[in-house]
Amino acid sequence: MLDHGDIKLLEVFLAVVDHGSMSSAADVLHRSTPSVSEAISRLELKLGFEVLYRSARGCHPTPAGRDLSESVRQLLGQVDSSLASIAELAGQSKSLRIGSVYGIFNDLANGLELEGFEAEGASMSINNPGRSILDGEVDLGILLGPTSQDTQLERRHLFYEPRIAVMKVHNVPDGATSVTLDELDELVWPAIPAGADETYLGPWLSYDERGGPPRRQELVPTDPFAMLDWMQRAPDAVIPTTLDLAVMFLSVRGYVMLPIDDVPGWNVDLVTRSDSNLPVGDLAQSLVDLHKNRSINGGGQDATR
Repeated sequence: MLDHGDIKLLEVFLAVVDHGSMSSAADVLHRSTPSVSEAISRLELKLGFEVLYRSARGCHPTPAGRDLSESVRQLLGQVDSSLASIAELAGQSKSLRIGSVYGIFNDLANGLELEGFEAEGASMSINNPGRSILDGEVDLGILLGPTSQDTQLERRHLFYEPRIAVMKVHNVPDGATSVTLDELDELVWPAIPAGADETYLGPWLSYDERGGPPRRQELVPTDPFAMLDWMQRAPDAVIPTTLDLAVMFLSVRGYVMLPIDDVPGWNVDLVTRSDSNLPVGDLAQSLVDLHKNRSINGGGQDATR
């Protein structure tokens, strides 16, 4: 029975098969011919069958030895590939593309610091973000809400993302650390155009959750940057969004963000290929730590600075 320590015996065997004799294999391996012969004998003893025919003209594999050589070649190829990958990770940083739909978590991805990796945020396919991972467009994704149940994908829960209201400071109830839909009902909400992509609507308050559309609405473009302009000219504007996307909206002076109490939030998952060799656990923990540093503490976060 072979064990992990017998890989050298297999390397010697494969050298004899490839070079046709004990002496030629010894030259390639920088060993003596008797030590090569001894290694082959030990291998055959452990396996319980002959792997080589020996003659004055050299060596060639038995039928069982031929099958073994094919398996050993594949095994050693995998070992070499793994060692090369380890050497690459040890010697240089690996570029890591972290995707999210519309890039809403790009600032989180770009802030990731993990030894051996240089992270970069990226936008993912809107209609099928899981396919972006499987097709190699991104290495992993940060996704809101229910994600694909494809068995080729693995999910790690990162954090719970509350629904956030971004509004002008003068619209915040005195001493409030959160708001309710009733308190927001007098403000002007963005009206999302009919037929807008469901994935894009995910971070926003849907009309069904609200029990009907808000009483005061203005039709605005769904592009986040166009909404920034809308917020600046609409004194009573409120945008229900996610914490991470709210960070961008807070670049408008005089706005704060508060969690909305009576609307369910989202679970946020880190999604990778099931066969990924990335350190998913370390990556997930680093993203969780980054998110905690930006979470809402106490009252609303003011963007008046």
